[in-house]
Amino acid sequence: MFGIPVKIHWTFWLLGLVITFDAWQENQSMYVVGFSLALIILVFGCVVLHEFGHALTARKFGVGTQDILLTPIGGIARMMGNLRTPTAELLVAIAGPMVNVVIALLLYLILEFGNIPTDISDSEISSLGSFSVLLLKYLFYINKMLVLFNMIPAFPMDGGRVLRALLGYAFNLKTATNIARWVSLVCCAGFVLYGLYYGQYTLAIIGLFIFSAAQQEYRSLENEEKITKTTLIKLADYRVQKVEKNQPMYLVLNQNLEQPYIVESEGKFWGILSPKKLKEAKVANDIYGTVEDYAQSLSVEMCVEADKTIADIPVDILQFYGEKTDGIIPIKDINGQVNGIIVTEIQPQFG
Repeated sequence: MFGIPVKIHWTFWLLGLVITFDAWQENQSMYVVGFSLALIILVFGCVVLHEFGHALTARKFGVGTQDILLTPIGGIARMMGNLRTPTAELLVAIAGPMVNVVIALLLYLILEFGNIPTDISDSEISSLGSFSVLLLKYLFYINKMLVLFNMIPAFPMDGGRVLRALLGYAFNLKTATNIARWVSLVCCAGFVLYGLYYGQYTLAIIGLFIFSAAQQEYRSLENEEKITKTTLIKLADYRVQKVEKNQPMYLVLNQNLEQPYIVESEGKFWGILSPKKLKEAKVANDIYGTVEDYAQSLSVEMCVEADKTIADIPVDILQFYGEKTDGIIPIKDINGQVNGIIVTEIQPQFG
């Protein structure tokens, strides 16, 4: 959808097993099981739309999205690059919850048009005749809660990113992130204490998970700050192997599928063969194809000079390589020879 693949983590399917197991233990009817499974599918459909809100808005600012990953705790949009201005981060962060606002509004109008109250009574869950109506009510309620929960200023949740974006107008990125991180600590401490006191242990675990993610992102920012000031000649991998474009794929597939290759044509640079394309060829069992069939052709002019830094690379170039070579960027020396690569990291940025 929109050129962005949606992937499902294997643990996602455990939700269905857990629901079925709980229903079996509590002797619940198949109606309740079916309703619960249908609700989960629809809720995660809303989550996917939420993530597309982030991804499509980020695309407007020149940042592509590798994929959207569904997990039991929600969705993650893995973006190829960073949003470089507070305005960009603010709009991208708000876009996800705004999708849920629109969904909730549409559901509200449907219920109002049908003269159906939005509140959920205890007796409705046992009424087979109210199956579809009850789904609409629960979806309306859940989308409201998704908006409220996501806008809690606990970085790196959407609300925390909104906070960092607003702070970014007054502070540099590192300071804004650090302030947002400490605000997140307070919020997460509240999650943990509330969860432990009232027996809501899932909330306590979520609090710990969010704070851990905030700490990890701050450390990544510190590392990135150091890396962006380093010239590419010091960061590049010059041990990367080279293959000819007319070489049969089966010869390459017998080697390491995790390493990229510089592709040449008669000894001259031609393009990049990424591990993702190697795996595609492996799955297709393409023993008759050539490297050219799977590699991305590039001109030497599109390669980045070794004396540049990552900060010098334009956003549109980063996006191009993120989409075409999975973030693998060929590096050329002062003579225009391509002998090395760098691999830009893809970070889970929005959930």
